[in-house]
Amino acid sequence: MGIAQTDLINEAEGHLTAIQMHVDAQVRLNHQDVLIGIESLCCELLNRIYGWNLKNDNFVGRTQQDSFDLSDRGERIAVQVTHTTKPAKIRETLATFVGKHDSTFDRLVFVYPCNKASASKANFDSERKSFDFDSKRDRLDFGNVLLKARALPIDDLANLVRFLRQSIPQILRTPLANEVAVAESLLSKIPHSLRPTAGLALHGRDDVLQALSERNTDFLLVGQPGVGKTAVLSAMIAKQDGYFVHSGSDAALAAQLLAKNPRLVAVEDAHQRIDFIESLRFIRQQNSLTFRILADCWPARRDAVCLAMQLPTVAIIELQPVSNRFIIQMAKDVGISGPERFFHHLVRQSMGYPGRAAMLLRCCKDGDQSDIREFFAGESIAKWTKQLVEKASGSEAIDVLSCLALGRDRGVPLSMIAEYFGKSIASVERIVTDFAAGGIVKQTQFGNLVVYPTAIRPVLIRDFFFGTLRRDIKHFSSDWRLKSVVAMSVVDAYCVGAKVDIQELFQLAEDSDSDEAWDRLAAAEDVLADMVLDKRPDLFDSHVHTFIERTPLRTIERLIGLEAKTRTRFDRQQDTRDQTVETWVKSGYPDRKAIPRRRITLDAIASQLSAGVPAEQAYRLLGCVLSPEYRATGQSPEDFDTFVLT
Repeated sequence: MGIAQTDLINEAEGHLTAIQMHVDAQVRLNHQDVLIGIESLCCELLNRIYGWNLKNDNFVGRTQQDSFDLSDRGERIAVQVTHTTKPAKIRETLATFVGKHDSTFDRLVFVYPCNKASASKANFDSERKSFDFDSKRDRLDFGNVLLKARALPIDDLANLVRFLRQSIPQILRTPLANEVAVAESLLSKIPHSLRPTAGLALHGRDDVLQALSERNTDFLLVGQPGVGKTAVLSAMIAKQDGYFVHSGSDAALAAQLLAKNPRLVAVEDAHQRIDFIESLRFIRQQNSLTFRILADCWPARRDAVCLAMQLPTVAIIELQPVSNRFIIQMAKDVGISGPERFFHHLVRQSMGYPGRAAMLLRCCKDGDQSDIREFFAGESIAKWTKQLVEKASGSEAIDVLSCLALGRDRGVPLSMIAEYFGKSIASVERIVTDFAAGGIVKQTQFGNLVVYPTAIRPVLIRDFFFGTLRRDIKHFSSDWRLKSVVAMSVVDAYCVGAKVDIQELFQLAEDSDSDEAWDRLAAAEDVLADMVLDKRPDLFDSHVHTFIERTPLRTIERLIGLEAKTRTRFDRQQDTRDQTVETWVKSGYPDRKAIPRRRITLDAIASQLSAGVPAEQAYRLLGCVLSPEYRATGQSPEDFDTFVLT
């Protein structure tokens, strides 16, 4: 299933969840009339997904039916829409239906407006008699409907979602007081903010779930974006019949909490909602409610949230990255079994952050072949990330993310980004919070934010600063704290196709006065390496490993031309310059680079002999060329243990 199709299914699930919440709230308040509107919605929903031709038999002008609401007389199917899932309701309906309508219909289906109806093991043989009723086959909930919808063609699925969008406002319109109507949107089984939805099981958090379950108190989860805070909250909500709670008026929230009386409520990104935390605690106290509060926040705001929740230290759990083994298991859960190069890439990009791993896996799981081929290049990951962020937070979020990408692993101060866009620091922080949940950013110890995965950084910079509308980068490159990283970031963007003049690249490197920036420039292209060596020959010794990768013949010739260091009879250590060449030649084994690298070394030896270099000096490197075999090393993607290939 493609990414677009998955997004449509997720949106449909969100709409149906909203309907379930609405129906639950109305039934609790004894407003059974809500099911009248749900009948018409279910009629159209089943027709679109199952291909039936159901009609609503309870419309004005027709007799009110006693045991069903919808019917397709051509297919001989009758449907009852009900909120009651108990066996007694089925027995009562069958007792009325069989003997009166079984000659007209061959099938009676019960439809429940909820995501998951409880399974029934009851025996209905005495009520159904000879009528063909199967409680497993003929009981449908929204979960069954969504599963069937996955097989729809993309156009039909899009039309279905469009129908739900149009129907939701009418369904949710009720004659109740405003505070109750509004409250229906404040409690949800699904998180409100952006999350990668790869359908993955929770791995590596058993100890955290146990700690949260053992003590009946409030808790705070602290961790970087993408470390899995929301996944833990979701698991606890499923385990203890809880809800994610969204911001709203105190009256609306109190009405909803009183109606549902949950055991647990979860507050996402509490560092942005400290006032709301205080209101939630006040509502609990004033109404003598007993629900627990589980909240999550970023590390830098831990103390402020802890104070608002009035928590002891033992009620704070710091979430750490999970092991590579769990990240790889996430990939296997979605049917990806290799190759090992893929697992290496996944664990290095995710860095133990399940949210970030889920984002990367969705790109491969839901994409087509081209998405998978581009997985390693970063293009498809960046494209998917931009679409997801823009959908959740708007286009300005992409702009902010692109500026953050300039900071590489050092990060960019939010104050600088706020100044660049003419916004307040608080508004920029709110934008960042919206898209941070998938592990797209990480906070450094100095409070700066760093963009992950690393592969998306150059693509973001290319598209924002060097796209159709070119934007001035001097606001960042002129700051002494960022000169070096901005110079390297622009080179990164150049390597993925940014239209940057070579002279501008060299100017940024010169202005940065950083060996790191020159090294990154030399590593970008063979031609650039030669140009850097011409302009900065003093960098040769300190960056010889970069030069030998990009301009090997010239580098090896220069190394041969240098006299070997004088050794004592006790000094048996190999010359580091000779070792550099030998390591480079050996690194070509066992793939097809091995022979060409030996040939380049031989050409360099011959060239230097022709130039008059003493034979003894030139032949120092002959051993690494003529060696019959080499030993190469590999690493396990789970623990990076090194193993030897010969």
